[in-house]
Parts: sequence; structure tokens; C-alpha cells
Amino acid sequence: STLFPYTTLFRSEKRHTVVSLISTAPLDSLRQWLSPVPAASVVRAIPLPAVAKHVGTTLVTPRHDTIVTLFDALGTAVPVDDEVQMQTLMPITCLMGQLYAQQRAAQGWLVAQGIDRAVAAKYVGGIYSTITHDSAAPGPDTLDHLVAEQTPGGLNEQVLRELTEAGAYKRSEERRVGKECRSRWS
Repeated sequence: STLFPYTTLFRSEKRHTVVSLISTAPLDSLRQWLSPVPAASVVRAIPLPAVAKHVGTTLVTPRHDTIVTLFDALGTAVPVDDEVQMQTLMPITCLMGQLYAQQRAAQGWLVAQGIDRAVAAKYVGGIYSTITHDSAAPGPDTLDHLVAEQTPGGLNEQVLRELTEAGAYKRSEERRVGKECRSRWS
């Protein structure tokens, strides 16, 4: 692997804890390259860019209290038991681009209606931030409740119904997340 030469640039010791931020480096390889660091002290973390602003989410495996505390201080740490779980969760990050494209389209629509581009960007960004705030720290049923609370007959419910009928969410679950994005980390 091309990563191995870089692991020789420092001397690994048993007392070290090593966190790899390389999304494609498997734990088994890292543990081999970083010997004699104990296996439980070799951790993979996949932070998203917003971690730099202390609001990002970071996947961590294996669970390591010190590393989870570190990434909780930088946003939200999501510790998982193993790489299988990590690899199952990682493709959700592929939805980032489509979310930004949706925001850009909304900004473009506002600009076409005569709204200043900077005002449109500020409003769209603020609205998306506001909308997602309720799901920032969800419980197991939070997302179901947020979808269900759309006002019957209202515009939000109408858009939701139209997209559901068009199969937008089913395709996301089955195709985009399940296939295209997953292949990058398999």
C-alpha cells in the first residue's frame, strides 16, 4: 500500500494512541503498520469538514473513550463497534453534494425572482440550517416524527407527497446511498 512508507516517518510505541483520518485505510492494515501500538489504541475517525467549526459529525471505530471525547468537543462523535458499521454509515456523506445543489437551485430561483444573490444565499443557508436544527440530535424516532408533523394540506406536506409519489426517497435508499456511494468504501 502507498500508506505504509508514511507510517515509517515516526516511531510507534506501545504507549501511543493513533487516530487515522484516512477514510480508506483499513484497521487491520493500520494495526500492522503501527505495531507495537496495541490494537485497541489504533482508531479510525472520519470527520466531516464542519468539524473545523466545532459542529461536524465524526464516525469513530473502535469505540475509544478519549477519542470519542475529543471528537465530541469538535461537534458530534458517533462511535461504532466495527468497520462494518462504519462502512455502512459512511455513504450517507455522499448526500452532501445533492443537498448543496438543492440549496443552490433554491438560491437561483430566488435570484430569478429578483432577489439579490447575497440575500438569497444568506436566506437559503439560514433556512436549511433552521430546518435541520430539529434533527441535529435525534432519537430513534425523531426523523419519523419530523416528517409526520408536516401540516396536512400545507405546502410542506404537498412537496413531501409529490416527491414520495415520484419515488425520490425510495431511489435514495435503494440506489444512490446503497450502491454508488457504498462502492467507494468497500
